[in-house]
Amino acid sequence: MHVEGDSASDGIIITRSGTSVVTTLHSNFFEGTIGTTSNHNFRFLANNVVAGEIKNNGNWAIGSTSAFEKLDVDGAINLGTTTNTNAGTIRFDGGDFEGYDGVSWKSLTSGGSGGSSVWSQSGNDISYSSGAVGIGTSNIATGFILSVDGKAIMEEVQVELSQNWPDYVFEEEYNLMPLSEIEYFIDQNGHLPNIPSASKVESEGIALGEMQRLMVEKIEELTLHMIELEKENVRLRNLIQEK
Repeated sequence: MHVEGDSASDGIIITRSGTSVVTTLHSNFFEGTIGTTSNHNFRFLANNVVAGEIKNNGNWAIGSTSAFEKLDVDGAINLGTTTNTNAGTIRFDGGDFEGYDGVSWKSLTSGGSGGSSVWSQSGNDISYSSGAVGIGTSNIATGFILSVDGKAIMEEVQVELSQNWPDYVFEEEYNLMPLSEIEYFIDQNGHLPNIPSASKVESEGIALGEMQRLMVEKIEELTLHMIELEKENVRLRNLIQEK
């Protein structure tokens, strides 16, 4: 060990040299430097326990010896408030964690009192009521509050329609289209009445609830036709038996 310097203004230099490591501590009246002059890491100990380490690439580890970023902390950190408005600054203003983006402070949580997050939090639930949401896309479809570019999986979807469910098909005043007219419509248009064409579905998609309503409407119409056919079959059988 080599120690030099005889006054606070001159400072103290401690140098330890070995086969591969040189560690220096330099401090004087004007500046202070601590570190290594080799490609080795510089470690801090407290009570003979690792308190941190400066890696040879300049990354800092606190509470461990692993630093994958410029600062890597193994443990909790305590933030206070600040008026510093440099972009990237993080603070805790007493009510919310905030980050400064170069223009204004933005909340880092959901619904904090000091932030500007569009999300509100109640217990484990979050909500958003300021506009539409896009997932996987920034192009929100006009007239919709949720646009998803990709697949979604769920156990159940419940659709609540504002229109009447097709039980109106069974009302006496319902105008049931005869099968002959349905046949003519299919010949002319290539699809069932009130059902969108393949080209329309390809260009516009389908409304899940509306399509379900139309399918039930067609099932109920088909049921009425089958009932009428059954009645006609019974009538014909009776005529045959009478002869």
